[in-house]
Amino acid sequence: MKQISILIYVVLLFEKSVIANQNDKIELNFQEVVKENSKYPPMVDKCPLRIVGGQKANINEVPYQIVIQAYVLPSDYWKLVGGGAIVTQQHVVSAAHCFPKSSWNKETYRILAGTGKMGKMLNEQKFSTIGRRILYCFRHKYYDSEELTHDFAVLMLDYPLIFSENIQPIPMIRPGHGIQLQVDGLCLVSGFGAVTTYKLSADLRIVCVPIVSTMDCKRYFGNHIQSHHLCAGKDGKDSCWGDSGGPITYKGYLVGVVSFGGTQCGWSPGVYTRISSYTTGEYVPFVANHCIAVAIHNLLYINMFIVIFVYNLFSSKHDATF
Repeated sequence: MKQISILIYVVLLFEKSVIANQNDKIELNFQEVVKENSKYPPMVDKCPLRIVGGQKANINEVPYQIVIQAYVLPSDYWKLVGGGAIVTQQHVVSAAHCFPKSSWNKETYRILAGTGKMGKMLNEQKFSTIGRRILYCFRHKYYDSEELTHDFAVLMLDYPLIFSENIQPIPMIRPGHGIQLQVDGLCLVSGFGAVTTYKLSADLRIVCVPIVSTMDCKRYFGNHIQSHHLCAGKDGKDSCWGDSGGPITYKGYLVGVVSFGGTQCGWSPGVYTRISSYTTGEYVPFVANHCIAVAIHNLLYINMFIVIFVYNLFSSKHDATF
């Protein structure tokens, strides 16, 4: 029995290595995603409507908002990982830190679009409308999990989303738009993150937050702030844990995704990965390096059965000789 366990463990390692190597070779041409995204019109700018404090929102107000969840075993529930923004029918942008290199085969990820509520069980028909699995997760090649530099990820879904009133893409800001992010300009942040230090929101919420200068932001975070960062929020208005990877928009364009903030939400500006750093038309290096947990591959089961069969076959022959 001990030998069987060892053999199965070896097969597990081999299978994991094979799948990882295959995914490492898959490349993403992000400029093709940008090109497809460029055909979509900007969203209505909500901030001039004087949404000055966080409030509940209908999903049709921010139809590009998605939820990322992970299925946790053995607890048997879907936990909130963070958010993201729809940029094409089959692509979502989020933050790389939402997908740590955790132990494999522990969680299965999914995204939900077109919903303003959390925590409801989905039947198969409902999931086929608003839910998708993540086929590939591409992290920026130079993402640093400690410094949170280039905290940017692109998710490729297993099937295209069906656009509707509640499910729509948002255009990513590009240099050609001629839009300058002005200090104190109001940006819209949305998500299901914490409304207090320890309580997640069951409802989608939105808030308008002012852009903070890089100089002021560095007073809180020092040299962690780089050119590909955008800072926004003050006076208790901020993104919070659970909002990670979610969208921040300006004048109807996606300008960033939630990256990090202070130890207490609202006490310092929130820091966002600046989208315009990656939509300039220049090549952006991504790598599909298993930034999501791996499910057991069907081939793995076959390999396990083969190992057990061969072992039993040889064991029986060995026993017969004595």
